[in-house]
This record gives sequence, C-alpha cells and structure tokens, in this order.
Amino acid sequence: MARGYSFVALDFETTGLFPSNDRVVEIGCVKFSENFEIVEEWETLVNPRRDVGRPDIHGITPTMLRQAPEFVDISRSFAKFLNGSVLIAHNKTFDLRFLVAEFERVGVSIRECDALCTMELFRSSFPRAPRQLGQCCEFLGIETEVAHQALSDARMAAQVAIHILQNYGYPTLPRPIRFPSEFSNRESKPIMPRRLVAEVAPDGATYLAQLIARIPDENKRGGRNAITSAEYLNILDEVLIDRTIDSSEAKLLSDLAQELGLTRGEVIALHSSYLYNLSTVALADGELTSDELLDIQRVSDLLGISEWRSVLEVVMKSDGRDVTVEPLKGAKVCFTGAMQLTRSEIESLASSKGMIVVGGVTKKVDFLVVADLFSESTKARKAREYGTQIVSEKAFLELLGSI
Repeated sequence: MARGYSFVALDFETTGLFPSNDRVVEIGCVKFSENFEIVEEWETLVNPRRDVGRPDIHGITPTMLRQAPEFVDISRSFAKFLNGSVLIAHNKTFDLRFLVAEFERVGVSIRECDALCTMELFRSSFPRAPRQLGQCCEFLGIETEVAHQALSDARMAAQVAIHILQNYGYPTLPRPIRFPSEFSNRESKPIMPRRLVAEVAPDGATYLAQLIARIPDENKRGGRNAITSAEYLNILDEVLIDRTIDSSEAKLLSDLAQELGLTRGEVIALHSSYLYNLSTVALADGELTSDELLDIQRVSDLLGISEWRSVLEVVMKSDGRDVTVEPLKGAKVCFTGAMQLTRSEIESLASSKGMIVVGGVTKKVDFLVVADLFSESTKARKAREYGTQIVSEKAFLELLGSI
C-alpha cells in the first residue's frame, strides 16, 4: 500500500477531442490523502481564445469566458496544486493528452506523466460494469453530480477511486507528477470558478426580468416624478453602454427602482420610453441602417420588450416621414459557432434575402453571425480587428424578418 502520497483526481472540459488543435475551457481537481480524506478542491474556467466548441455538452459559453484567465495565467497555480501527487482521471488518455499539450504551450515538458484511470480500475474490478463516469457512480451507490462540469466530474472520479482503493487495494501506482520548482512555486493570476462567473444575458433580459417581476405593483411613496424617472434612466444609460446586463447590474437597477419607490409598471414604462427615445434618434435622419436596427433589437431584448417593431412603427408615424430601411441585398455575411439552426438552414435563409454567404472574414464582409456575441473564434477575432458588425443568431433572424 502506498504511503506518503496524495492523490489528485482531475477533469478537463475542452473545445474538442484533439489537443493539437483544441483547448481546455475548464479544469476541476479534487485532492485526497492516503487515508482517503478529501483535502482540497481546485477549479477554474479557462479562456481558450478560440471557439468554445460544444456549449450544449459542457454548458460553457464565450460569454462566461470573457473575463476568465488563459491557461498561461493559471498554469503555475495549477502546477502547484498537482505537484507531488498521483494523478487520477476517468479515461486518463484523454485528460493526460490535454494536460501535456497545455503545459507544453507554456514551455513546460511533462511527457512522462501518468495517472490511475478510474475507468480501468472500475472495469478490472467489475468487468461487466458500465464505462461512463456517472453510471459507475450509480453502480457503486455513489452520489452523482452534474456531468460535464469539470469539478463535478473530478469529484465523482475521486469517489470512484476511493471506493476501489479502499475495498480492492492499490494497484501499481504511477509516479507522482513533478514540476520544476522555479515554475510551480511562482504566483499565478486569480482563478475563476464557474460558480462565481457573473451571469450575463447578451440576448435577453433574463436576470433583469426576474428581478423586475419582484418589484411591487404599488408603493407607499406615491409614485414617481420627473426627478426619480431621470435618475433611473441615467443609471440605465450607464448600464447599457456596453449593451450587456450582467446579474450585478440587473440587481442594481432593481434595487434602485425600489429605492426610488417605482412600481413594476412604472419601470416597464421607463424601459419602453428609453427604447422609444433610442428609436427616435435612429430615425432622425430619415434612414434606418442595419446597424441601428440591430442596436434597437439588442436593447429591446435586454429590457424585455418584445414589441420593438411596434415601437418603431409608432416613431415612424409620429415623425410623419417615410423611412428608408437600408437593404441587405448584396451584403456579405459569414457564420461561426454552433447555432440553433443548422448551418445550411441559416445560410439558405440569408441567400433567400439576397445576401452573399462567404466562408471566411475579410475586410469586405458586412456581417459575422455568431452563436454567442463574446465568441473568441478566429472569425470573431478577425471581425473585431476589422470592425465588422458581429450579430447574434437571434438578432440576425429578426433582421431577416424585417426586410
């Protein structure tokens, strides 16, 4: 039996299956002692500076990663946590390949590292048992957690390993992983666990709508006046500068509304007034460009106003002038990321409106349509570099419906 060792069960969520091209987007680790006591946990999201792969599998979106550290930023902290421990992973080949590849990118070679594989341990003890981690836990009566979240998977792998090592003894252990002391002892940037990421609603006012719903229909302060309305709208303007509303900003607006004595109906009216004024400014020159239309759509989504088209129509009629909507026929559009529609479906829709679908981003491309506005795909980075309009799938489909 091993003595003096600690063990670390680790799991990676990645952009894909191939470490030569794909990258890690989340790391989860659980350390336990030779006495099978959980000692410490370590987790972080990781910004791969590329497309995130399959959000439908790992639940990680570019929005969640926009402020996450890159691997180089947390590599020393990660190495310090692993250093001197026997590694454990479920399907170790997959995780070790990504472990080696990510450290090689920051100039650290760990090619000789090995790990205990909980899948191999499990199958050697129970030859006809399942292979998937969650099913292994169910087989052993171990509490299952959310699959494809790195820390949850690491916790389950740790519990499977503890069960087998306790009840069936130690196999031949691989050597503990070792990092150069001058590397692992240096400080890293702060980690960013999934649970602490500020929630952002880039294409909908989910958090704000939930908080507004809690504002009372009546208040004891007698309603709003011009000063309180202006105060709320000024803060709303500040919040919407970057055209996103995260959970802390939504709470700020909700708290401010209640502090000012605004009712739920009054807050909704102020949001409608804000959108009306935004539309008035956009239509002031008698032309509604695609950029202005997309901005109106985006703000209406954030404020939870579904009838933005009706607002536009009211502004147009009140102005008494004909408004020209900038045509999209002939505009070049490119797509990136896994969307709700298939690529062929959304490309066909764009083509049916006279748009030209292209495969890559150049300076002549008018729109890049993305699954997530904070995408770090190569196409998205190029679009930002060139100043190309980046549009969410939802906004793009609404734009197509308006012409």
